[in-house]
Amino acid sequence: MGKRGPAPEPSIIKYLKGNPSKNALNRDEPTPDLLGPDLEPPPILDGVAIAVWHDMVARLSGMRVLTEADIPVLTRYCIEAKLYLAAYEKVKLVGEDYIHYEPDPINAGKVRIKYTQVAPWAVQMQRHHASMLRIEQEFGMTPSSRSQVKVHGTRADSPVAQWRARWSAG
Repeated sequence: MGKRGPAPEPSIIKYLKGNPSKNALNRDEPTPDLLGPDLEPPPILDGVAIAVWHDMVARLSGMRVLTEADIPVLTRYCIEAKLYLAAYEKVKLVGEDYIHYEPDPINAGKVRIKYTQVAPWAVQMQRHHASMLRIEQEFGMTPSSRSQVKVHGTRADSPVAQWRARWSAG
């Protein structure tokens, strides 16, 4: 059986929130290096996924939350975004409903609607949207997830740099 309760927050997130629980922070927690906005996309990405990559790298590095450990997660996000947009285009073109027809037994040569269902591409779009939302929440890209983080100091005075200096000295 897995661990119960919510997943523990990284110490840097607790620090950014002002450590509301006042519990001791983990001094031995890994702290990957921050990455800048000039990060090149991995070769697995193509087309729309590359455009999403550049957009997200610029945003996340501007928020000072993108680290080298986040590259695989960001790559998955870009793939999810590409698949979401492809499903969205299909929904725009064909619609969200899939209509099943059958021959009309009364009017020969005509058909009638047997039943309708949510189209598979609309379901795919919803799944990709849910996956993207989970990743966005991890990066603090939604208003509610972002509201939990408090940035100390100015933009030039990175909280991650403060965190590293504080714990490397101690």
